Amino acid sequence: MQTVRTWIGGVNELWSDRLNWLPAGVPTGADLIVIEGSLSETQMPIMDIDFALTTGTIDIGPIKSTLKVAEGRTFTNQGTANVKGDF
Repeated sequence: MQTVRTWIGGVNELWSDRLNWLPAGVPTGADLIVIEGSLSETQMPIMDIDFALTTGTIDIGPIKSTLKVAEGRTFTNQGTANVKGDF
């Protein structure tokens, strides 16, 4: 079953901290992952672990929405990445 996980951690916080996600928990490669900023709030996680998106989706919104992959970490995309912001 696919879980929708929305980033609530703000700017430059760690992807691997389960409390930065709603509902709490680090996403799996099968989840629907949402990173959605607004005019008043930036959402910018740092992917600090190796991560493989398998059957899931990452949705990065168009306003103040960014995903950074930390140096030395690997992001593998076998799912769907809908990027309107920065990656």
